This record gives sequence, C-alpha cells and structure tokens, in this order.
Amino acid sequence: MSNAAKWGDLGTRLVSGLVMAMVGLLAVWAGGLWFAVLALVAGTLMVWELAAMLEPGRRREALMLAALAAVGFAASLGPTDLAGFLPLLAPAALGLALPRKNKGLFAVYATLVLVAAAGLVWFRAEHGMLWLAWLIIVVVVTDVAGYFAGRAFGGPKFWPRFSPKKTWSGTLA
Repeated sequence: MSNAAKWGDLGTRLVSGLVMAMVGLLAVWAGGLWFAVLALVAGTLMVWELAAMLEPGRRREALMLAALAAVGFAASLGPTDLAGFLPLLAPAALGLALPRKNKGLFAVYATLVLVAAAGLVWFRAEHGMLWLAWLIIVVVVTDVAGYFAGRAFGGPKFWPRFSPKKTWSGTLA
C-alpha cells in the first residue's frame, strides 16, 4: 500500500473529528438536558448501526430497534435507581423476540451501549464536567493511538467483515 493511500483519509477523519469534538465538548460543558440529548442521539445511532451491521438486509427493523432505544433511553433518564435502567433493556428484549441471526450478540451489545450512554449522563451529573472531560480525553487518545499504530504497523485485519480497515496492531495499541 502506498504512503498516500495509507494516510489518504486522515484529512477527512481530522475534520469530522474536530466537528464531533466541538459538539461533544459544548454538550459536556452545558450538561443537563443538552448532554442527555447528545447521549441519547449517540446511543440510538449506535444501536441502529449495530442492528444494521448484524442484519444488513433488514434496515426497517434496525430503525425500529433504534426508535425503541431512543424511547427506552429517554424513559431511563428520570429515575436514578436500578429500575430506571429497565427501559434500556427494551431493544435487547425485542431483538431477542425477532427472528434474527446473532440475537444474543445484538442483545448484549445493545444493552451495553445504552447502559454506557445512560451511565455517562449519570457520571456527568454526579462528578461534573472535569471528570467527564478527563474520561473522554483518555478514550480519544487511545482511539487516536490505535488509528496511527494500525496505519504505521499494519498487519492482519482484526474483524474484516465489520471493520475492514482495523488491524490487530491498531486494536492492541
């Protein structure tokens, strides 16, 4: 692979990363409803992407699962006890009930995504903007390190079916 081809998408990734960082940092700074909406949108999009990735021919079903994720997430924002997290299980329950391949995989990952998104909202409310900013910085630095290590060292692909450019070297970095 030529050097230009290896790094050809860096500009696009940099611009999109800066835009996402600005939106994210504004939402983290604002907190409250603004951050909750960002977490809801991100979690919902991740559930949609997961459903679409696992069953590419079933786009309508993926949209239905994402809509249920949004409703479940919104319903979970009020209560702070364990019962408040029960609506986050709705997409997983529906995913298990539908005739899908990889039902268990979808259920586990959809639940983890939504619990993590709701957990970030809780974390911001309990610990404040600075601790959440620190957490985000750590995640971004490890992701960027993985990108550059994967491009620099290359090697065998990690999971070509779902992430065709991700390498084992980038994953380990």
